Amino acid sequence: MKQRKIGILLVNGPLPPPYGGVATYLAHALPYLARNGFDIHTVIDSRPADPGVYDSFEKAGIHIHYGGGSRLQKATRIIKRAPLWISTSLRSGVPAALFLKTVKSIVSWIDASEQVLRQHPIDIIHAYDYPWVQGFVAAHLAKKYKKKFVQTTFGESVPHKEELVHHDEEGDRYRSFVQYVLQQADLIVSLSNHCASEAQFVGVPRDKVRVTYWGVDTNHFHPKLDGRALRQHYELGDAPVILFLGQVRPRKGPQVVLEAMPSIVHRHPNAKYLVVGPDYGMLEQLQQRAHTLGVDKNVLFTGGKPHEELPAFYAASDIFVFPTCTPIECLGLSMIQAMACGKPVVGSRINGIPEVIVDGETGFLVKPNNADELGERITTLLSDQSLRERMGTAGRARAVNQFNQDILVRELEEAYRSVMTRSEGT
Repeated sequence: MKQRKIGILLVNGPLPPPYGGVATYLAHALPYLARNGFDIHTVIDSRPADPGVYDSFEKAGIHIHYGGGSRLQKATRIIKRAPLWISTSLRSGVPAALFLKTVKSIVSWIDASEQVLRQHPIDIIHAYDYPWVQGFVAAHLAKKYKKKFVQTTFGESVPHKEELVHHDEEGDRYRSFVQYVLQQADLIVSLSNHCASEAQFVGVPRDKVRVTYWGVDTNHFHPKLDGRALRQHYELGDAPVILFLGQVRPRKGPQVVLEAMPSIVHRHPNAKYLVVGPDYGMLEQLQQRAHTLGVDKNVLFTGGKPHEELPAFYAASDIFVFPTCTPIECLGLSMIQAMACGKPVVGSRINGIPEVIVDGETGFLVKPNNADELGERITTLLSDQSLRERMGTAGRARAVNQFNQDILVRELEEAYRSVMTRSEGT
């Protein structure tokens, strides 16, 4: 008799496109799991505008279900589940008014997830992203339907009001609720040791957390890529290129590199700072600052780019920068992609970044928000081609050996099977 596949229900936010760290990881992980003995169902919060956008997932055997709904539908769901909200508020210690704010997000997932559980043989409910939203949905339904609950945590264990503040009064108000959710998990998966400590912040033992790093496709991102066409397109010529790739927002730190540009340009007048990523309300400010600093001719903003175009940007660059300013960043997929492409990386000595960059070997670590030190390290690399090549070679080797996505997705597979083994008492 053919053995039934292990059923996994993922309660998550995005699937690509657009591509961010979580979405990029899921784009590889879900098809891999579907090929290797798992029946994968995922619930996302709304339908895409283009009905064919998820065709590749469905062809890979992944079942996609949609939550969301109109304001009236969400209001009806909130009222219908009023006893759940009240009992949760009492058990978790979170004030009812505060919990109601979260409920508005929770209803985007909970009904659709419950419908999947009623119609399909699910064994594990895995929540990606926020414990106070997707995590609560998974915890509640796992308890109700006697399933296993796995939570993946990123850099934010609790909400926060200010972008550049990791833990604030808003987060303090949610701590008891997040602790209530995470204590119910059979397994917590984190993408770095730094982010694993976030569980401790809300009172969950560190030994309950399993670290499984993000990985990259080292065949897709590799040093032999040709960046000449991209250099020609952006009229970069043979200028040394400093690449930032990520969301253009304060916490990612593109402004720190910009502040370092005058000193860099003083030593390397034709250096270019290439900023690749979608604008999160900061672009105009950066453009004005570049003009004020007198480096606007040395800075180029491209906007967001599709995932398939990213390797060419790495290939066209000389140095990759990861100047994040806050402890929110869990790991940083783009710097691993850059290393896989054989590029030296200069990153902040904060959060999970030191777990990726080996200081002085694959790149340099600098103090967060320190434009002077960042500029010095960039200038050192631009002035020494052999150093760039040595660090790039070492970075490529580290990406292949430590951050290969095929190896790391197998670790997730092992984590799922270990949870199921414990449930069988073997």
